[in-house]
Amino acid sequence: MKRSRRMNTILNLAENQKEDVARQLADSQALLAQCEGQLADMKQCREDYAALLSTRISDSRKASELQGIRTFIQHLDVAIHQLELQLIERRSACEYHKEQWLRLKDKTQVLGEIKERYQRDEKRLTEHREQFETDELSQRKGG
Repeated sequence: MKRSRRMNTILNLAENQKEDVARQLADSQALLAQCEGQLADMKQCREDYAALLSTRISDSRKASELQGIRTFIQHLDVAIHQLELQLIERRSACEYHKEQWLRLKDKTQVLGEIKERYQRDEKRLTEHREQFETDELSQRKGG
């Protein structure tokens, strides 16, 4: 089997790996965007309830109603903190997949260049053999 054909198999495997990692990166980025959206929504909700609390305090509402709003805001704070931690993990996963993809992209590029070099070498060798055979034939006819 020619080296370029073997190299083609290796290159195809590397391309498949790169595509798998690209899908993982896309999934990671989607999860990151989703998490960022949830965090923004949750922070907006917290701001809205904090504003509600400040208007209710000035209206001298029932203490139980005010306490309920304060408790809900505390729950939002906990959820926001958990989402912020999740966001850090999502960013880290994205960075990891991006680095993997870049590494595989470079690898497939190098493998492609090697395959092309093998193909050029094989073509040159074939042309050289054909020239040699042509020269041999012409010497036999002339001799």
